[in-house]
Amino acid sequence: MQALSYCEEIPRKDHLYSKILNNLGIVYRKLHNYDKALKYHYQALEIKEKINDKLEISYTLNNIGTIYFDKNDYKTALEFYEKALAIKKEIGAESEYVFSYVNLGSVYSKLGNIDKALDFYFKSLEIEKKSHNLRGEIIALSNIGSLFLSKKDLVNAEKYLNQGLTHAKELDDKYLLKDIYSNMATLFSEKKEFEKAFRYYKKFTHLKEELLSEKTRNKIIELETKFETEKKKKEAEIFRLKNVELLNLNETLKQNVDKQQKLLQELSSHREHLNLINKILRHDLINDFSIIRSAIRIFQESHNPEILDEAIKHIDSSVALIRRMKELETMIVSNTNLQQINV
Repeated sequence: MQALSYCEEIPRKDHLYSKILNNLGIVYRKLHNYDKALKYHYQALEIKEKINDKLEISYTLNNIGTIYFDKNDYKTALEFYEKALAIKKEIGAESEYVFSYVNLGSVYSKLGNIDKALDFYFKSLEIEKKSHNLRGEIIALSNIGSLFLSKKDLVNAEKYLNQGLTHAKELDDKYLLKDIYSNMATLFSEKKEFEKAFRYYKKFTHLKEELLSEKTRNKIIELETKFETEKKKKEAEIFRLKNVELLNLNETLKQNVDKQQKLLQELSSHREHLNLINKILRHDLINDFSIIRSAIRIFQESHNPEILDEAIKHIDSSVALIRRMKELETMIVSNTNLQQINV
């Protein structure tokens, strides 16, 4: 769908755009979403008609016819198959006739016109022989034998089925062999040769089971591969989330360490400030003692009581300073016990 969006956004590249639409139609047909498949094929057809690409138009007409065939709308399918063949003949695309012949043979068979169906199957057989396409030849022989079988023409049915069987064994194509074995079982049952019918039926069921087992095995391998891929994706996502979690944790730790280092710096600055205050207090205390000493000497000489009162005031002040210094020393010691954290 991204490719489709891209083509819609840029100046339209019609050929590429029609290819994408055609592929989308094929995908939706395989998913049995026939309405969407038709929608995309009709869009592709419109573009191809606009650029007048005849061969591509025939391909899309054929694809649309096949979707109607899958929907069991055989008359509409026939119309589109005939249009596709007419265009191929118009442009002389002989190598492409065989696909139209096979499709027309199939739709006429479904419509009950066996002779018309045989006519187209024989035409497809002739082309496959000329092009040495052995697999295509086997399919044509098998289709022809099957139609003769439906007409109860057992002689011709056996003739063409045997030819198809011989070539299918050469290719060792299990899918083609399975279908031919099924027709051979029906053929010999109609001929009342029940032993042969049973033998071919056993071959048919054996191949059917083998192919089913192979298909199942491939499906299991596909699912295991998807499981392992999803598992690895989830493990990678878990690893990524763990890394994100570790990065977040590391960032948180770094922030905490930064805060602690900032706090230590503040405390260190505070401790220096306390030391400075302590020095000032010591200086003040010395001054007080000097004043007290001078006051006592003056009192001894003058016996003036006011001088003694002044000395007592300075003594009280000194005691207060000593207590304050003691508190500051306690705080300084406490701050000294803090240690710096290294990251």
